[in-house]
This record gives sequence, C-alpha cells and structure tokens, in this order.
Amino acid sequence: MNAKVTGGEFGSAYSIGDYGFYSKNQFEEQAEYLSEIERQNAPKDQFLSNDEWRKIDGYLSSVAHHSKASFTLVYRGDTFAALAVRKNAYRVARLFLCHGLDLLSVNENDEDLVDVAKAQYSILSEQYKVIQTKQIVFYHQTKTKNEMDNLRREQEDIVKGFAGMIEFVKDCSKYLEDALLVIEGDMALKRQCELLHKVRVSYHSLSSPLTVCSYVTAFPSRERVHRLAKGSCSPTSRRSKRIIAVHRAEAVKL
Repeated sequence: MNAKVTGGEFGSAYSIGDYGFYSKNQFEEQAEYLSEIERQNAPKDQFLSNDEWRKIDGYLSSVAHHSKASFTLVYRGDTFAALAVRKNAYRVARLFLCHGLDLLSVNENDEDLVDVAKAQYSILSEQYKVIQTKQIVFYHQTKTKNEMDNLRREQEDIVKGFAGMIEFVKDCSKYLEDALLVIEGDMALKRQCELLHKVRVSYHSLSSPLTVCSYVTAFPSRERVHRLAKGSCSPTSRRSKRIIAVHRAEAVKL
C-alpha cells in the first residue's frame, strides 16, 4: 500500500513492489548526462561543428533511450497513487486514498500527491491547448475522417482526465479536512495533558496530603479538575488555596 518507487540509477529500471519500468524523464536525464561527459572528454585539439555535435548527441540519445518508457515523468519516492495520477487513473488513486495511503508522503523532489496532481493538471492543460491548435489547423485544411476521429478521441481523453481530477481533488480535500480535525484534537489533548500534569505536580507538593492529594489520584480527570476549579473540593491549607488559585484559570479552559 505505502510502497515507493526506488532504483533508476545508472540506466537501471525504476521499481515499486514487484513492478519494474522506465520513464521518459529518466532517459532524457541520462542523455543529457552522456552529452555533458562527451563534451568534457572531447580532445581539445579537435574542432567539431554544430552538425557533428548534433549527430553525436543523437547517437547518445539513442543509447540512453534503450527501452520503452511506461511513464512520462517519475521520481524516486512516488507512491502507487502518484503513478496512478501521472497516468490519469484517478479512480485508482482514489481507491488507494480510501484504503489509507498517506496523501502527504513526498518523493525525492519534495512533492506530495497534491503537488503531483497540480503538475498533471499543467500537463493536461498544455495537451488541450495543442488539441485546440490542431483543430484550428484542421478547420482550414482538408483532413481525412480518421485524422479527425483521432483528434476527437484525444480531446475526449483529456476532458475525461479533467473530470476524473475534479473527483480526486474532492477526495483530497476531504482527506485534508479530516487530517486537520485529527491534528486539532491531538493539539487540544496535548495541552490538556500538560495542564493536568501541572495540577498533579502541584497537588503532590502540598504539605497536607489528606486534602487535595487524597482527592486527585495519579492522573486527575477533567471532571475532577473542574470540581477543583469551581471550589467544590476546597483544601484547608493556605498553600493549597494559593496553588488552586494559580491553576484555576488554566483548569477551567479544559
């Protein structure tokens, strides 16, 4: 469920679970690296023209693209849900969220699932702009029925991608709202425990153990603290009264 993408070094395949694959950005990075190494090690006494360098770069690119890329963009640390989003498989990504996958888990590029969705939105937007440009060109040119049908199918796929993203974003919003409620509850509980600990330490330091200390046990409950704050269990010693006065303002907030 929470497996992440690993591998990809030195031309090796990425892997997640039992699945191995390559990505287009991985090949492009490898081609760029090979090109830089070739220029650094090129003989200084020999001059190569731009056309010659283009031929060399083309050969190095073919070496780097040594297999078929299953994804356009992948980073180490991506989850199954992130890979699903990159493939516009939003129903699959939503299924992973429903089964407890961490939405805020980040990859090596410090991107969580929301960042991946934002990047995918940009990609879909660019693809839709290209489709619109092609439609304008096709309108002024004579194209075959197959070409028009292919263009229409591409447009429908992009629209479906946007529609799936809307439902996915709704699920992400619900996930974050629930996470915020949990965080607020944890913070309130932490503050309550801190105040209760203060009350406990103060009461155990009283000189008359048969007054408040006999009432407040190892860890006082909220009801007991309220009763102490309201004065329904008033201690008799002056020191006890001073300590109760100090903690009354904090205790009533619980």
